[in-house]
Amino acid sequence: MRFDINGIVSLPVSCSFVVPLSASYLLKDNCVPVDLCGTLTRTAANAPDCDAYRLTGTVSAVLHFDCESCLDSVSKTILFDVDEMFCTSGDIEKEIWDFSDHMIDVVPAITSAVILNLPMTFVCHADCKGLCPSCGVNLNNSTCQCSGHVLDPRFEKLRALFPQ
Repeated sequence: MRFDINGIVSLPVSCSFVVPLSASYLLKDNCVPVDLCGTLTRTAANAPDCDAYRLTGTVSAVLHFDCESCLDSVSKTILFDVDEMFCTSGDIEKEIWDFSDHMIDVVPAITSAVILNLPMTFVCHADCKGLCPSCGVNLNNSTCQCSGHVLDPRFEKLRALFPQ
């Protein structure tokens, strides 16, 4: 999504686009639908020959994934704030995105923000019980008839050392 900022001091930004995330193998889709609502404002730069703009706003992204514990399909919306700087010479600071020809492309900045705000674990809910290790039934939906305790055969010798 590119914005023409020629002669603009403040520009309200409200757009929807798709962020490609091919690096995330946990997501079902290789792209994430994103809604951005905010303002693109001209600001003072640290360098005299630099036009600087600040993008502030809220990003809403819908994630489609399989729960890591129970393997159910899940759709979750993540909501976070963005505050990104754009400058005609991006070498002022590391956290400034560069642009040229009076066109600012916000997709790389938003893609980076979405990746940084992805959850560490993809689970359907915090108290997900997962799958039974013996029979594979989803313990969130039903209970199984297994003994519940499966001991790894590699630890049988240790069990003999510590009788119950």
